[in-house]
Amino acid sequence: MPRVTAKSMAEMMSLPGHAQVGLLVGQKYPKKAPSSFQVPYYAPAVKAFRDVYRKGEAKDVVAQALASAEAQGNVHRRRNLERAIKAFAQSKSAQRKLFSVAVPRLEAALGAVGIKASPDLQAVDEKGNQVVIYYHCGTLAFDVEAAKRLLEIAHWIYAQNDQELAPRQFEMLDLSSGTLHQIKKVRPSTIKDMKTTAKLIESVWENL
Repeated sequence: MPRVTAKSMAEMMSLPGHAQVGLLVGQKYPKKAPSSFQVPYYAPAVKAFRDVYRKGEAKDVVAQALASAEAQGNVHRRRNLERAIKAFAQSKSAQRKLFSVAVPRLEAALGAVGIKASPDLQAVDEKGNQVVIYYHCGTLAFDVEAAKRLLEIAHWIYAQNDQELAPRQFEMLDLSSGTLHQIKKVRPSTIKDMKTTAKLIESVWENL
């Protein structure tokens, strides 16, 4: 069964055909280069973000994460990890009172295509509300429309799994621009376009 993440689906929906195929290859063969390099690239930074909410000691967690990043042998990865961690530490998000909880492994099917939610963090705020968060750690700003689609798709996947959260409970923090993306509703056009893209994925998957 073809499986893609919500983030990849959101990005694919506005890309030309050759770029869509490139993303799909990375989804089908995540352990092969260059995907094997890209998938865990920012994992230490994302772990630090989770630890900030789990331990509640942002300053100490950030200091430890930066020290660990400094030990990275690859200079480019070291600099990018430091950049992402510092951007998070300087954002308002680092000061939020969130309590990290286990991230559920949720997936929904469109025909023969499975779409995984795969958020970076799930937490509970001071009011007891669940918050589902994605992070963009890249150097270039994440496309605004793609960010909206990501949150809409994630909301759809959660709903398909009987996890009834409001659209506003899904967020994406773009650390390259400092933008916290949120949505108020899910557009029917996004779900329609996602279904069309899923049919395309199903048609080409075996030939990748």
